[in-house]
Amino acid sequence: MLLAHIIATQSFDTVVTDAAMDYPADWNSAHPAAATVGHRDGGRTICVHSLGVLPSFQSRGIGRTLMTAYIQQMSGAGIADRIALIAHEVSFSHAK
Repeated sequence: MLLAHIIATQSFDTVVTDAAMDYPADWNSAHPAAATVGHRDGGRTICVHSLGVLPSFQSRGIGRTLMTAYIQQMSGAGIADRIALIAHEVSFSHAK
């Protein structure tokens, strides 16, 4: 059972952009062209597009734990200089 997820891409921009969240038109091609949108290997920004927790598991600190672990993993991997988050109507509750 999937309880939570994070969706992210690498980008050369320092903030999350529409291009970073897009995907190449030929994404399913056996030989895709060099992408100018979506995930960009070598980009130094991790763009977090989505963090979701199954509603029946919300308010238990799972989202906070997942994001903390994700930041630690990305930091330890040394593949980026920053993590940028795009957010709309964020609501955080404190797990007890």
